[in-house]
Amino acid sequence: SSFGILVIDPINPNRMYVTTGKSYGMPAPFISSTSVYPYFTIGIYATDDGGNSWGPINNALEATGLFNSHCIFNLAIDPLNHDNLIFTSSNGVYICTNASGSIGSQLWTKDNAFTFSDNLINGLTYNPTSHVWFISGKDIYSCANPFITHTWISSTTSNGLDLSGGILHLVGIADPIIKI
Repeated sequence: SSFGILVIDPINPNRMYVTTGKSYGMPAPFISSTSVYPYFTIGIYATDDGGNSWGPINNALEATGLFNSHCIFNLAIDPLNHDNLIFTSSNGVYICTNASGSIGSQLWTKDNAFTFSDNLINGLTYNPTSHVWFISGKDIYSCANPFITHTWISSTTSNGLDLSGGILHLVGIADPIIKI
């Protein structure tokens, strides 16, 4: 299997999370068999010992259809509460609010409030000044607290940004303060 996004818990650096599968489900040019190297996700794995051993944290993901030829594009920890994880996928937005529990106890829910028909929601970032989450794909979407309110707003066409069907990708919000 291939791995995608690796995220380290800032409170407990021995706890890390990693996504599986290739973004967009595209094969590497030197791979000829999906049985050796799956293109699509088989979920998210976590470790509590700095990466020596890993276990799946996929409770409730299979029932949502995520494992049916979908890709995880991005994964992030809520900087205000390390118990919260969020990821974007070709199957929607997923939320976990018990991430710091024992490996395997994490419960994921698909954010059904994200009702936009956008299967390319690959960008995910958090603005630490406004405390707003942003997702990009065919549009830019924002939510003040996806772990509680689940109110996503599509903002690009109403604000004049029109890519006529193209794909947007958020890289991140610049932090003007560098701490060394």
